[in-house]
Amino acid sequence: MTTGTVLVTGGAGYYGNNTAASRNLIEICVAKGVERFVFSSTAAVYGIPEKLPVPETAPTRPINRYGRSKLITESMLEDVAASPAARLQGTPPDQRSYVSGQSA
Repeated sequence: MTTGTVLVTGGAGYYGNNTAASRNLIEICVAKGVERFVFSSTAAVYGIPEKLPVPETAPTRPINRYGRSKLITESMLEDVAASPAARLQGTPPDQRSYVSGQSA
């Protein structure tokens, strides 16, 4: 078993790929003045949904590391979008859910 396999099996790989790498990318995008950021999240952030299809307004309750790692990235994007210093601030409100990663 390789080190990479151990990390992915233990779930830490999700945090490296989905959270740490996304954080680095977000930081570079803000520094370079990127005004729009499309984030492909996952329905795993909702956990076991109360109804289908899952509306974007459903509560987020991830039940695994993958869903939690994606939700952390969504939270980082929301924080950056809400920051007065962030270039993402100029995103029109009707498109902000796509920028902040809220789409399922």
